[in-house]
Amino acid sequence: MPPKPNTKAKNDPCFGGARRGIGRRPAPPHWSAALLVAIGAGAALSGLVSAFPQLVWLSEHKTGLFGFAGVALFASGALQWHNRYAACPIDPALRSACLRTRRVSLWTWTFSVLV
Repeated sequence: MPPKPNTKAKNDPCFGGARRGIGRRPAPPHWSAALLVAIGAGAALSGLVSAFPQLVWLSEHKTGLFGFAGVALFASGALQWHNRYAACPIDPALRSACLRTRRVSLWTWTFSVLV
């Protein structure tokens, strides 16, 4: 009797089935750690975790941490919007420094939101 075909692999997205596209598999939960081990930095990763055990806590609570970062970015953007027309000093050197700092701050915030 011939073996039954594996229908689970065809329909299950974890096995790269039709719902996810042929050959596409989801990344493992800790893909960054797996990547470090794959490139030969496993010892560096274990040394990093042993030196900073808080990294494990951050990995376990990444949803809350991501939410907090989103709220902080939103608050930062709201404060920048509120102060967009705030007065800068009259002195030309201080005024240019003030305007340059605002531009750099806006670009940094925009980059942070896009990332």
